Amino acid sequence: MKESAVVVKKSKIGLGVFAVKKCIAKETIFEITGPKITCYIDDGVDETTRNNAIRYNKKYYINTNGELGSYLNHSCAPVSFLQKRKKGLFLIAIKDIEIGEEITFDYSTTLDASDVWTMRCFCGSAHCRKIIKSFERLQKKITLAYIQQGIVPKYIYDPAV
Repeated sequence: MKESAVVVKKSKIGLGVFAVKKCIAKETIFEITGPKITCYIDDGVDETTRNNAIRYNKKYYINTNGELGSYLNHSCAPVSFLQKRKKGLFLIAIKDIEIGEEITFDYSTTLDASDVWTMRCFCGSAHCRKIIKSFERLQKKITLAYIQQGIVPKYIYDPAV
């Protein structure tokens, strides 16, 4: 898929990314773009940027401000996940995504133990956890399910370590 296969429009919690073409499971939806930044408190990164940045690896985040990735919403029942390939970060479909369906991912899959950021969840899914927090702080059954699905980036969970 290409960015033209999605559109930003009003969602139930602001703006979100929606499919304008059917997306098949395991298909690449689009690349997360923006400059790489660190998000240490003393880095001079404003709070809005820090809250919207998406983790790229152990050290860097991608500042998605003004980019398509800044409109991706969280869901406790996500339809996509992030996958790092070489020098890029890509959004991949977990399941078939229908035209008009909002494309979401679970923010917790990109938050490691050093991330203290949390947020109230308003996803509305039957499995809503009410609070978004780091991957290691999720219930064991959720982490195991995500690991089995292969939707957790290695910079968050690496079975070889």
